[in-house]
Order: sequence, then structure tokens, then C-alpha cells
Amino acid sequence: MLQLVLNSQVMLKMLIIPWDGGCVILEPKSNTPNGGEVKVMGRIGGRVFRGIWRPNPKSESKNVAVKLAIGASDVSSLMMEGFWYSRMSETRVAVPDFYGLFAGKYASREFACLMMELCAPDPIQDMENISRQKMLLACHLHDNDLSHGHLTDEHFVVQGQAVKMISLSELRKHYCAGCFPRLFSEAPGGVPKGCIELWQMERQYWALTADLTAAIANGL
Repeated sequence: MLQLVLNSQVMLKMLIIPWDGGCVILEPKSNTPNGGEVKVMGRIGGRVFRGIWRPNPKSESKNVAVKLAIGASDVSSLMMEGFWYSRMSETRVAVPDFYGLFAGKYASREFACLMMELCAPDPIQDMENISRQKMLLACHLHDNDLSHGHLTDEHFVVQGQAVKMISLSELRKHYCAGCFPRLFSEAPGGVPKGCIELWQMERQYWALTADLTAAIANGL
């Protein structure tokens, strides 16, 4: 079983990952919480693992998602994703809780690890409410001059009646031109007017959320 250990000191909180018979030692690249221990229980998909994190012996354990990146390109992408997760608290965009971002090298290879809240999806009970929340999250994102880059259903996770946005690696600064209800959102020839990402979201959810896409032009 893979085991991750967070070694907390007064000014230095390292992340140690057993790897190929050795240990990858990663330094914190974000405001990292108290150290502790993470036991990785299994793979979710790709380099994303499910784990249990205990910040210290007296604290309750937390379910976490551990996302690993190996190689310069993947590490760069994960570092950017961690940056955006750490910034979402400044917006009204709901995302999983962010617990830490770590990076370093092992055997001349670059490594990075992102640790965040594990959000197990629940069955959807109220499709209209969930669809409106997805559209509203997209509008809030764009109202903060950001674009997700590739918003689909798989980039949202539903927990009860709440929705969170995930997979922020392609997030970019973006000046939003707004989006209007489907009836008015296409120029002659089927060319979308306004923001492409919101236009695509509006096409998917327009029957339930047209009033929201109109409102983004005035700031939600």
C-alpha cells in the first residue's frame, strides 16, 4: 500500500512519498496546513488517488484526493491547478477544499502532489436545481474574469443538493463578453455571439437556466 507522510516542523512541512524503493521528498508550494500522515487507499483514476489524512494524532481523519504529477509538463500543469484551487476562496465558485501543494525532484525527475477534499458524487435527485447550480458556478467563474477551458458534466461533482467545480488545470484569465438566452445567442449562420464557454453551457442547460445566462452580462 502506498503511504504518504507529511513531516511537519516549525517552519518546514515536507511531503515524503515512498517511490521505487526510495522516498520522494517534496517541499510545500502553498500555505500548507499542519503536517500529519496520509494513507493512500486506492486509485481513483490516472494519477489521482483516494486517501485518508490525519493532520496530527489528536485530530480527526479526513478523506482526501491525492493528485500526483511526474515530469516537467505535468508538474507545471498541476502547479497551476493548485494555484487556482487556492484562489477560489476569493470568489463565489465552490470547489473542493484545498489542503496543500508540494513539489520537488527524485532521480532527476520532477514531482508534484496536490492534496484536496475527496468529493464522492451522490445521485442527482433534483435535476433542475443541479443544472441551475452548474450554470451559476460557470457564471460566477466568468464574472471573476476566468474561463475553465473545457466545462462539461465531468467537471462538476454533486454532493447532496450542492455542486462543486473540479479539474482547474486549464483555467485561464478571460474577459467575458457575456451570454444571452439561446434564442438570441447566435448570429446568422449559427455563429455564437458573446462568450463561447457560456454559450456552450447555455446550449446544454438553456431550458432550465436561460435567465441566468442573460444575467451574467450585468454581473451575477
